[in-house]
Amino acid sequence: MTTEDFIIDLFCRIDDKMKNISNHSQSAFLPSELVTLGMLFAIKGVGQRAFYRWIKRDYADWLPDLPERTRLFRRRRIGNGRRDSLPSPVCWALLTVTALN
Repeated sequence: MTTEDFIIDLFCRIDDKMKNISNHSQSAFLPSELVTLGMLFAIKGVGQRAFYRWIKRDYADWLPDLPERTRLFRRRRIGNGRRDSLPSPVCWALLTVTALN
């Protein structure tokens, strides 16, 4: 399985589980896209800068509205604009892992 196939499969699984969560009106990303990025970050196991460089370099055409690194890792709004206490996409990744099992 290629990296692209893995990312697509991961996104499809996450998107199926999160179909009831609505998107914030000002967000360029779906919640499932953010969780997928969080899962990839957790799986990759590198720092924020290295992960962001990898995503930006190899998958920029998949994520044309990718925010700058610091903004991406500060994303905390989901659903109907409510603010959750989860600090980073990594927490979304851990939450999703438990939901997928």
